[in-house]
Amino acid sequence: MSLVMQAVQQALISKLTGDAVLMDRVAAIYDTVPQRSAPPYLQIDQIEQETIPALGENLWRVGMILEVWTDAQGRKTALTVLERLQALLHHGALSVSGYTVREMRVEGAGCALAQQATRMVGSMELMLIVAEN
Repeated sequence: MSLVMQAVQQALISKLTGDAVLMDRVAAIYDTVPQRSAPPYLQIDQIEQETIPALGENLWRVGMILEVWTDAQGRKTALTVLERLQALLHHGALSVSGYTVREMRVEGAGCALAQQATRMVGSMELMLIVAEN
Protein backbone atom coordinates (compact mmCIF):
# COMPACT_ATOMS: atom_id res chain seq x y z
CA MET A 1 0.00 0.00 0.00
CA SER A 2 1.31 3.40 -0.97
CA LEU A 3 1.44 6.16 1.62
CA VAL A 4 -0.11 8.83 -0.56
CA MET A 5 -0.64 11.05 2.48
CA GLN A 6 3.07 11.97 2.60
CA ALA A 7 2.99 13.20 -1.01
CA VAL A 8 -0.27 15.08 -0.33
CA GLN A 9 1.17 16.77 2.76
CA GLN A 10 4.29 17.90 0.86
CA ALA A 11 2.17 19.29 -1.99
CA LEU A 12 -0.17 21.05 0.44
CA ILE A 13 2.68 22.72 2.33
CA SER A 14 4.17 23.87 -0.98
CA LYS A 15 0.84 25.33 -2.11
CA LEU A 16 0.17 27.10 1.19
CA THR A 17 3.68 28.54 1.66
CA GLY A 18 3.51 29.82 -1.93
CA ASP A 19 0.47 31.97 -1.14
CA ALA A 20 1.60 35.48 -0.13
CA VAL A 21 -1.80 36.41 1.35
CA LEU A 22 -1.84 33.39 3.67
CA MET A 23 1.80 33.82 4.65
CA ASP A 24 1.09 37.46 5.60
CA ARG A 25 -1.47 36.09 8.09
CA VAL A 26 0.61 33.29 9.68
CA ALA A 27 4.22 33.19 10.84
CA ALA A 28 4.83 29.61 9.65
CA ILE A 29 3.30 26.28 8.68
CA TYR A 30 4.32 23.29 10.80
CA ASP A 31 3.93 19.55 10.88
CA THR A 32 5.35 19.47 14.41
CA VAL A 33 5.36 22.82 16.17
CA PRO A 34 8.72 23.76 17.71
CA GLN A 35 8.66 24.90 21.34
CA ARG A 36 8.20 28.62 21.84
CA SER A 37 6.81 29.16 18.33
CA ALA A 38 5.16 32.54 18.00
CA PRO A 39 1.53 32.51 16.88
CA PRO A 40 -0.27 32.87 14.63
CA TYR A 41 0.84 29.70 12.89
CA LEU A 42 -0.76 26.89 10.95
CA GLN A 43 -0.28 23.25 11.95
CA ILE A 44 -1.11 20.09 10.05
CA ASP A 45 -2.54 18.34 13.06
CA GLN A 46 -3.86 15.07 11.68
CA ILE A 47 -3.63 13.19 8.41
CA GLU A 48 -5.01 9.80 7.45
CA GLN A 49 -5.69 7.80 4.35
CA GLU A 50 -8.17 5.12 3.41
CA THR A 51 -8.17 2.92 0.32
CA ILE A 52 -11.24 3.28 -1.89
CA PRO A 53 -12.17 0.01 -3.62
CA ALA A 54 -12.02 0.51 -7.39
CA LEU A 55 -11.50 -1.82 -10.34
CA GLY A 56 -8.35 -1.17 -12.30
CA GLU A 57 -7.01 1.80 -10.36
CA ASN A 58 -5.61 2.79 -6.99
CA LEU A 59 -7.75 5.38 -5.21
CA TRP A 60 -7.48 6.87 -1.71
CA ARG A 61 -9.45 9.19 0.48
CA VAL A 62 -7.03 11.44 2.36
CA GLY A 63 -8.34 13.38 5.35
CA MET A 64 -6.47 16.19 7.06
CA ILE A 65 -7.08 18.50 10.00
CA LEU A 66 -5.47 21.92 9.69
CA GLU A 67 -5.27 24.13 12.77
CA VAL A 68 -4.50 27.81 13.07
CA TRP A 69 -3.22 28.87 16.49
CA THR A 70 -3.33 32.48 17.66
CA ASP A 71 -3.00 34.37 20.92
CA ALA A 72 -5.45 37.06 19.79
CA GLN A 73 -8.24 38.08 22.17
CA GLY A 74 -11.01 37.08 19.78
CA ARG A 75 -11.73 34.80 16.86
CA LYS A 76 -11.06 37.33 14.10
CA THR A 77 -7.43 36.32 13.38
CA ALA A 78 -8.22 32.61 13.29
CA LEU A 79 -11.33 33.12 11.16
CA THR A 80 -9.42 35.32 8.69
CA VAL A 81 -6.86 32.52 8.20
CA LEU A 82 -9.63 29.91 7.87
CA GLU A 83 -11.34 32.07 5.23
CA ARG A 84 -8.12 32.19 3.21
CA LEU A 85 -7.67 28.43 3.54
CA GLN A 86 -11.25 27.93 2.34
CA ALA A 87 -10.58 30.13 -0.72
CA LEU A 88 -7.37 28.24 -1.54
CA LEU A 89 -8.50 24.67 -0.90
CA HIS A 90 -12.26 24.16 -1.34
CA HIS A 91 -12.66 22.68 -4.84
CA GLY A 92 -9.14 23.93 -5.55
CA ALA A 93 -6.27 22.35 -7.44
CA LEU A 94 -3.33 20.55 -5.87
CA SER A 95 -0.39 19.16 -7.81
CA VAL A 96 0.82 15.93 -6.15
CA SER A 97 3.80 14.18 -7.71
CA GLY A 98 2.81 10.73 -9.01
CA TYR A 99 -0.90 11.25 -8.28
CA THR A 100 -3.97 13.05 -9.56
CA VAL A 101 -6.24 14.84 -7.10
CA ARG A 102 -9.76 14.15 -8.31
CA GLU A 103 -11.51 16.13 -5.61
CA MET A 104 -10.51 18.43 -2.76
CA ARG A 105 -13.03 20.00 -0.43
CA VAL A 106 -13.37 21.53 2.99
CA GLU A 107 -15.78 19.37 5.00
CA GLY A 108 -15.94 21.42 8.18
CA ALA A 109 -14.41 24.19 10.24
CA GLY A 110 -14.59 25.56 13.76
CA CYS A 111 -12.99 27.95 16.23
CA ALA A 112 -12.58 27.63 20.01
CA LEU A 113 -10.60 28.72 23.05
CA ALA A 114 -7.69 26.41 23.86
CA GLN A 115 -4.79 25.94 26.30
CA GLN A 116 -6.48 27.19 29.48
CA ALA A 117 -8.24 29.95 27.50
CA THR A 118 -4.93 31.65 26.57
CA ARG A 119 -5.09 30.86 22.86
CA MET A 120 -7.65 30.61 20.11
CA VAL A 121 -7.57 27.66 17.74
CA GLY A 122 -9.36 27.46 14.43
CA SER A 123 -9.62 24.10 12.72
CA MET A 124 -10.50 22.94 9.24
CA GLU A 125 -11.20 19.43 7.97
CA LEU A 126 -9.94 18.85 4.44
CA MET A 127 -10.79 15.79 2.32
CA LEU A 128 -9.16 14.71 -0.93
CA ILE A 129 -9.80 11.89 -3.37
CA VAL A 130 -6.47 10.89 -4.93
CA ALA A 131 -5.67 8.48 -7.78
CA GLU A 132 -2.30 6.98 -8.59
CA ASN A 133 -0.97 8.00 -12.02
